[in-house]
Amino acid sequence: MPRLQHIKDLISPCGRLWDIGCDHGYLGVHMYLTGACQEAILTDLRAKPLAEAQKLACAYGLGPDQVTLLLGDGFAGQEAQAGDTIVIAGMGAYEIRSILQSLDLSQDYTICLQPTWNREVLRRYLAGQAMIIEESLVQDRGRTYSIFYLRRGGEKRDLSLAEAAIGEAWMADSPIYKDYLQKDPGLLYAWLAYLARVYGKRRRKDPAYAPVYQEILDLLPPRIL
Repeated sequence: MPRLQHIKDLISPCGRLWDIGCDHGYLGVHMYLTGACQEAILTDLRAKPLAEAQKLACAYGLGPDQVTLLLGDGFAGQEAQAGDTIVIAGMGAYEIRSILQSLDLSQDYTICLQPTWNREVLRRYLAGQAMIIEESLVQDRGRTYSIFYLRRGGEKRDLSLAEAAIGEAWMADSPIYKDYLQKDPGLLYAWLAYLARVYGKRRRKDPAYAPVYQEILDLLPPRIL
């Protein structure tokens, strides 16, 4: 799937991979088989998808020394180690934030996230932890996804509502926005059009989002909406 391939490209090669909320285990199994990671630990809160991940690993002859499967929330009672790579994809921002709060983010982790909703909650939390978010976009089966790749070395900061809701990467003065505008405007506009739909609805319930919605419209050519 393009979404998972995009994540793999961002984090490869790596040593020990944690795929938190692994679903059917496609990312971890594929990364191990292709040599993109040396070891994969797959966790999920639900027994059924984890059983499917187990079947997938077994189908390729992978044992627990290669691909470990753990049932439980977040790290399933285990601890990540410095140098580990952590992927949390396909969850809401509140769930991802809760998992990250169990980590010392000053440690040398590689972290890649794909939140599905309430992204402003996650952006504000990460900004408060002095993390820099490098956002990129990918289309997969007709949907556009925003992927967060985290870097240390920033300063703790408070984001405005617009910066948190839209994302610092997609503001008009951002170099990332300008790069997408030059290289892949269609993908960028698809993402902004999605945000316009989300915050167009939200402003009806909360007037504080009206300026956010207008700022998104200002970033979009009129023909897109």
